[in-house]
Amino acid sequence: MAAPVSPQLAEPAQRLGALERVFGALADNPHYRSYWVGNQANTLVMQMQMVANGYLAFTLTGSATALGVVAFAQSLPMLLFSPVGGVLADRIQKRKLLLWIQALQCAISVIIGLLVAVERIEYWHLVVSAAVQGMSFAVMMPTRQSWIPQLVPRHDLTSALALNNAGMNASRVIGPSLAGVLIAVPWFGVRGVYFLRILAFGWVLFTLLQIPILGQPEARRITSSGMERVRDLGVQLTSGLRYIWRHQTLQSLFMFAVVTMLLGQSYQQLLP
Repeated sequence: MAAPVSPQLAEPAQRLGALERVFGALADNPHYRSYWVGNQANTLVMQMQMVANGYLAFTLTGSATALGVVAFAQSLPMLLFSPVGGVLADRIQKRKLLLWIQALQCAISVIIGLLVAVERIEYWHLVVSAAVQGMSFAVMMPTRQSWIPQLVPRHDLTSALALNNAGMNASRVIGPSLAGVLIAVPWFGVRGVYFLRILAFGWVLFTLLQIPILGQPEARRITSSGMERVRDLGVQLTSGLRYIWRHQTLQSLFMFAVVTMLLGQSYQQLLP
């Protein structure tokens, strides 16, 4: 008969097991680890840039309404184009799609940073850049989320999703605070926050290239016309929305996300 395990030994073992369940996806899956560290850098800089957008909008106009318009210009495309982003994530190889999106975001940030540096920045520049960033983010998020199941085995999926969300929430706390500190530094300023996107893109590029191409996008007819492809895109989009409508749990999650984005996002933008 085996001797009973003493409480002094059982408690550390339980703690170790809990840590393994939480961080197992990072420890055991190098491809997911590369994905995660790249994603956190990009999310952190994005949160910093949102503060920079608000700071610039208010500095240029002195109007809280103008600041709200910039926030709306970014949030509305995120709300409207996220379903389209999910369809694109199914049809285009995910790593390639993410690289193009990150390159677009980097280019927009550098342009705004240069306009600030040469003192040519205007309010409408912020509105347009916020709208483009919102559309790109609407494609990036479903692409990243749908990639996770391909990077980890099923038993690590819960840990991987939890770590991904935890990292994003941490960026929402750290990013705005760090942006405020850096904007106050005379030699760095608000332009430096935008130029940080270059470093973030370089890091994301490095981490994404560590991940091999896993899986293939959904097969589609090469010979189909442009209108047929648009129609097929619409069919996939409406099919996804109908699926959400038919499941009460998904309906609740969808509405919660909409309310959070419309109310919580605007509050965060007004904080600066």
